[in-house]
Amino acid sequence: MISDRNSCSLNSLRDPVIRNFGRKLLETWGITKAFRDLDQDEVAQFLPVMAELWDLNQTTQTGGYFSARSIDAGRLEMAGLIKRKEVAPRLVEEDDDPEVDGPSVEDRTIYSVDLDWLQERLVSAIRCLLNSVRTSKISAGFIYVGTMEIDGREVPCHLARGLYEKRQFATVDAHFRSQPEMGAGILFTGRDPEWPSIGQHLVWPLSTNFSPNDDAINLSVDEIRAVFRSQTVMTQNIQVIEFLRISDYRAILKIPGKQPLNLDGVFPVRAIALLEQDFRGRRIGVETSELIEGSSYKSVGQIFGDRWSEINGQYVLKARRKVWTLAAS
Repeated sequence: MISDRNSCSLNSLRDPVIRNFGRKLLETWGITKAFRDLDQDEVAQFLPVMAELWDLNQTTQTGGYFSARSIDAGRLEMAGLIKRKEVAPRLVEEDDDPEVDGPSVEDRTIYSVDLDWLQERLVSAIRCLLNSVRTSKISAGFIYVGTMEIDGREVPCHLARGLYEKRQFATVDAHFRSQPEMGAGILFTGRDPEWPSIGQHLVWPLSTNFSPNDDAINLSVDEIRAVFRSQTVMTQNIQVIEFLRISDYRAILKIPGKQPLNLDGVFPVRAIALLEQDFRGRRIGVETSELIEGSSYKSVGQIFGDRWSEINGQYVLKARRKVWTLAAS
């Protein structure tokens, strides 16, 4: 019995000769595919798409996803990372031009994605960069993978996905803030979340910054160490307030003697930007009405939501009634 392209009941046959003969027939006919893991060169070739697939956290993908990226889906299938499920029907609308071809069968093929196996392959790729490996799950899509030696210090390394989502970002940020004794570290991600760092942790997207070939491994390690040193020195040597505005909805506030504060959301970024401008200029404080202007919030605390308890008094101070300032000297 054949249940899919990679599963059948041949293993139940006692005769090994018949089992092997049956497998070869099924492979020759294209009904099943033999497992063949990726070699080191192929890991380097496919790592960007593996990292992206894991970060997307979707259990299925269409063939069009792979063809648009010039990815050999068949090779990923042989490596057990994806599995062909079905072909989606072609939908024809009444006003479609019959002379124009629609999506091909390959593009309409639906593949299941083995997220656990993808995660294991990513962790294995990271391991070659580490001098101490100790993998442990912190939460869904957030893993401690070990340490990398940099300038005589064991730098903690983590792997996370989905940092575009506020809930996942908050989980990762809260974990790092709850353990300040951990110090600066490295956070590997699938896709680039557009954060250069989270707290004291350098963000390193695997989809764009990693090539695990023999020569490239050393270059990658050197580059990671160089960027980490640069960020750590800048963080430790902050003498004045720094406000890095990544976009209208993302920014990082750095205050001497405190962990960097990542801000996510239009109104949190706008509020801190106003407070930072005031600090650099008039230093008379910013009124609540100005901070919440244009929003539905009734108070400054509502702007920051669940994070207000860690921000109030640490990064934002109440100067006087309905007037706020940054918590910096």
